[in-house]
Amino acid sequence: MRIVPMFASLAVDTRVPLVVKGLTYSERPSGSYALVLGTEDGLLRIPVVIGAFEAQSIAIALDRMAHPPRPMTHDLFQTMLAAFHVQIREVTLTALEEGIFRATLVCEQEGHEWRFDARPSDAIAMALRQQAPLFATQEVVRSAGEQMDNGASETSAPAAPAIHSEQPTDQLHKDLQEALTNEDYERAASLRDELQRRGAL
Repeated sequence: MRIVPMFASLAVDTRVPLVVKGLTYSERPSGSYALVLGTEDGLLRIPVVIGAFEAQSIAIALDRMAHPPRPMTHDLFQTMLAAFHVQIREVTLTALEEGIFRATLVCEQEGHEWRFDARPSDAIAMALRQQAPLFATQEVVRSAGEQMDNGASETSAPAAPAIHSEQPTDQLHKDLQEALTNEDYERAASLRDELQRRGAL
């Protein structure tokens, strides 16, 4: 019988936990958006350029009180996963090749694990719906991580329209729903930030 050392099977997880910092409009390429991910210590950010549809889906997932008139594609996938008792365990940004990020989506069902190659935008949109954690490899952080100054905004894109703090909270929720319906993601992000500041999300 082979004796395995006590700690031989314990692999050290060197991945970096990430959080979603926000969405902003990206001028290049035209019509795209930047999903800004950041390290938990707030020192680095990783901007990921995504399409308008994925930006809308992520914005809805971030605002848990927003309900689109019809289920979006990621909402449909989430409903199907729930029906088959599949849990999204985590998402990891695994590589950055020629300016394109790659991600792995890890799912679990009754003790069985599956790993899927996925676009980061799709994987993150799904993970946010199950509040699954996000990670990046050390290599991705070294390649794509940008220093965040204390006084700098989350992204270098133009700031979204300001939200007046004197607006009542219920009106902000209505404005947020309207912004999502109209695909005005910059305003939706600002509204969401104000609602989070008030503890209303």
